[in-house]
Amino acid sequence: NDAQVSVNNATLNLAVDDTFDIVAVTSPEGLNVTFVADDSGVVSVDEKGRVTALKGGNATITVIVGGDGVYAVNTTEIKVTVSKTSAVISAPDSVDINIGDKVNLNATLNSGSVAQMNFTSGNESIVTVNDIGELTAVSIGSANITVSFAGDDRYYAAEDKIITVTVKKIHPVISAADSVALKINDTVELNATLNYPDDVRLNFTSSNENVVSVNDAGEITAVGAGSAYITVSF
Repeated sequence: NDAQVSVNNATLNLAVDDTFDIVAVTSPEGLNVTFVADDSGVVSVDEKGRVTALKGGNATITVIVGGDGVYAVNTTEIKVTVSKTSAVISAPDSVDINIGDKVNLNATLNSGSVAQMNFTSGNESIVTVNDIGELTAVSIGSANITVSFAGDDRYYAAEDKIITVTVKKIHPVISAADSVALKINDTVELNATLNYPDDVRLNFTSSNENVVSVNDAGEITAVGAGSAYITVSF
C-alpha cells in the first residue's frame, strides 16, 4: 500500500532563533510521521515537527511516512534557508578617566558574549584596553577605542563602535589634621597624604618658624609659645 504525506510549506525562510511548526497531512489520515533534519547543524526539528533555526545557512528537513510494515515508505522534503541576525555593539560614546584609573567599558553585544568582541586602542601611550574591555589610563590626552565584532555562524559582522577616551590629571586632595596642639620642644608627624597613586612629595611651610618649624617630611617641632599655620601644598 502507498501512503502519502504533504506539508504546509515546501520552503522556509527563517532567521536565527526563529521557530516554525510543520503541519504534515497524511493519506490515509492519522499515520505516524517522522521529521529528520540533515546534518548541517543549520536547523533542528523535534518529533512534533517544530523547527528551530540554529545558524545561518541552508538545510533540508525530510518528512517520512510509512515503513511500518503496512505502508511503503514515502517522503517529502522541506528546503530551509536561515538568515543570520544583525549584530549590534552597545557602548558609551565617550569616557573620561584619570591617570592610573582602570575602568571597564561595559560594552555589550546582542549575542550576549563579550568574548566575541575585539578591543583596540588608537594610542596605547594614552590608554590601553584588554580583551574584556577594561581601560587603563596611561597619560594625559585623548585616544579612540575601537570595539569590533567579525561575525559568526549566527550573527553578521557588527558596525565598529568608536569610543573617545579622555585621560585627565587627577584632582589633588590633601588630607591632614586641621589643628595640632603642642608643647614647646614637642615634635609631631603631620601624616599629610595626597590622593595620588604614586609616592609624591608634598611641600610644607611654616608661617612663623619662631613658633613652629616643619621639615620636608612634614614633621613639626614646637619652638616657642604662640600660634602658626603650616601650609601643605602640591
